[in-house]
Amino acid sequence: MFGLSLGKLLVLAIVIGVVWFGWKRIAALGQALQRAASQGAGPRETGGGSGGKASLDDKTIDLVKDPVTGDYKPTKRD
Repeated sequence: MFGLSLGKLLVLAIVIGVVWFGWKRIAALGQALQRAASQGAGPRETGGGSGGKASLDDKTIDLVKDPVTGDYKPTKRD
């Protein structure tokens, strides 16, 4: 029942390989995000513009908290 067989060793090798390559992929992604953050490119900035609202996507809606109800409501765009 608990003996080692070729099938169990093969499954173990596949699981170890998936974990190993998955870990390497996640580490590479983390390093890429750190490089992007150190260069000043945040996740909301899309180009080499001046940053701020001009570089945000047109689908982005700014919300303001209503002090009476506590709900968040969209602001009016100019």
